[in-house]
Amino acid sequence: MLRQAEPDDAEAIGRIRVAAWRAAYRQFMAEDFLNALDPASNLDELKKRLSNQNSEFSVSVAEDYGTVVAFSIVGKPRYEAIAQTMELWAANVLPEYWRLGIGSRLVERAISYSDLTHP
Repeated sequence: MLRQAEPDDAEAIGRIRVAAWRAAYRQFMAEDFLNALDPASNLDELKKRLSNQNSEFSVSVAEDYGTVVAFSIVGKPRYEAIAQTMELWAANVLPEYWRLGIGSRLVERAISYSDLTHP
């Protein structure tokens, strides 16, 4: 099930981000860097942003039997961009849920969100 994220999802989002990065980037990034990633990093800021989602920042999560297993973040482009565009800031899925189509569904939702907010 896909839904808009809520402030209570912040811890799960932090956990998913770290697990996905460690699994995906192990052979490309320094092990010390990946091991130092902290799932609790910036949780207060994330909870605050999850409380104030709008057309410039929106987070979706995917659940499996009530457990958040993936997320995507769509927002106003962080860099110079063409007017009325959105950026997919992040799409992370717990490694044990890779290749099940969850990431694709989150990206499709992000594209739909972008179409709705920027006709």
